[in-house]
Amino acid sequence: MVSQHEIVKAKKGESWNDVIIRVKADLEKLVQSPASRWQADHYCLFPALEFGVSNLAGLPLYLNCAFQYHLKGDLEVAEYMYQKCLKYDPSSLDAIRNLAALYRAKGDLARSEVIYQQGEKIGLRDPIFYTNYANLLVHFGRFREALTKAELALEINPNHEPAAAVKIQCHQKLIDSSKS
Repeated sequence: MVSQHEIVKAKKGESWNDVIIRVKADLEKLVQSPASRWQADHYCLFPALEFGVSNLAGLPLYLNCAFQYHLKGDLEVAEYMYQKCLKYDPSSLDAIRNLAALYRAKGDLARSEVIYQQGEKIGLRDPIFYTNYANLLVHFGRFREALTKAELALEINPNHEPAAAVKIQCHQKLIDSSKS
């Protein structure tokens, strides 16, 4: 059976329209199979392919499709689709946040941090982004850096309770480490 990752990946020299035609044909065959899980799993793939990620108007639909794969635990396909979204819109907050979370879920904390750093370089201003980044830094035991990120989240939204909780946690860890 064709993997989900390969089905949406363009082959060498293949245009996006060629991908759409090939994928539709492949999916029609797969949907015919009574044992196929594809019947339920790929409801969002056709419209996302029709718009194409290269069309920025279709990007939210493609991003939503990536998120659906992410929620279902198909991290390989979700990762591929998030990366494709970022190729066309490097400042996509949702793609950056979700890709960083995906890497963290896979246990690839270093790659997760790299994605957060990229988001920070492009100037993302989102309290959830900075709170998630702070939580990752807490996991690494880098409490001063985590405190800085939590404070950035609170600058953006002073009422963001998760950031306030991380800030308190960082202060407590720094106090505890100074006592040792």
